[in-house]
Amino acid sequence: MAEEKEKKASAILIDVTYTMREGKPVIVLLMKGKRFFRLYDANFEPYFYLDAPKKEIPKIEKAKAPHAARAGLIPQAARVEEEERIIEGKTKALLKVFCNFPAAVPLIREELREFGAYEYRIQYAKRYMMDRGWQFFSRITYIRKGKYLQKILKCTPDVPLNFNTLAFDIETYNPQGMPKPKDDPVIMVSYATRKEAKVLTYKKIDKSFVETLKDEERMISEFCNVLKKEDVEFLVGYNSS
Repeated sequence: MAEEKEKKASAILIDVTYTMREGKPVIVLLMKGKRFFRLYDANFEPYFYLDAPKKEIPKIEKAKAPHAARAGLIPQAARVEEEERIIEGKTKALLKVFCNFPAAVPLIREELREFGAYEYRIQYAKRYMMDRGWQFFSRITYIRKGKYLQKILKCTPDVPLNFNTLAFDIETYNPQGMPKPKDDPVIMVSYATRKEAKVLTYKKIDKSFVETLKDEERMISEFCNVLKKEDVEFLVGYNSS
C-alpha cells in the first residue's frame, strides 16, 4: 500500500475535542470545507507547571497514580522540561510536567502536592486552543497526511462565514409548569431559514405561514424532513441547549 502524501489545505475550525487511540490522546478538530470533516493531531501532550527545584526532576518523572488507573492506563508523568514563565509580573523558572493522558494532569499534580503548581485545571482541548493562539471559526491553513495534521501554516480569524443555519423553537403543552416529556405533547414547532419561516402544528390555524399536520407524530416527522431537505449545518434555538 502506497504511503499517503502530504497535502496543503485550508478549512474553517468549528470545534476541538479529543479521543484516545492506542493509549495516547489525539486532538480532534471539527473542520468545515465543502463539507464537515475531522482532522487529527497526535502531537500535543497534556501538561502543567510545578514550582519545584531542578534537583527534583528525577522524583517528578517517577510520579504515578496507580489507584486511579483507567482502562488499563496508569496516570503518570511522561517527562519534565524546564521553562521560564511570568508569575505575578516576574520571570520564574518552572518545571513543565507532561502527563500520559489528559485526566492524569490533576492526579499527578495531587501526587506532587508538596510543590506549588500552575495551570493544572485547564482542560486539554482548551489548552490546545490557547497554545495555538486560535479562535473558533477561523480559517486554518495546514499540511496534512491523510486525516492527520502535520504542520500549521496560518490561522486567519474574522473570515466571512456562510453556514446553512436553521433556528427553531418547540412549544409543549404544560398545564402545571414544566412539561413532562412522557405526558405532555408537543403542540407546535416553528423554524426559520434564510428562505422561509414556518410553524408546524396539528390545529387548524388560518395563517399563510402555518402548516397543519394530522397529529403530533406527523408534525415531528415533517420537522425532521425539513432538516434533511435543507441540509442544515447549524441548529440554533431558544432555551434549547
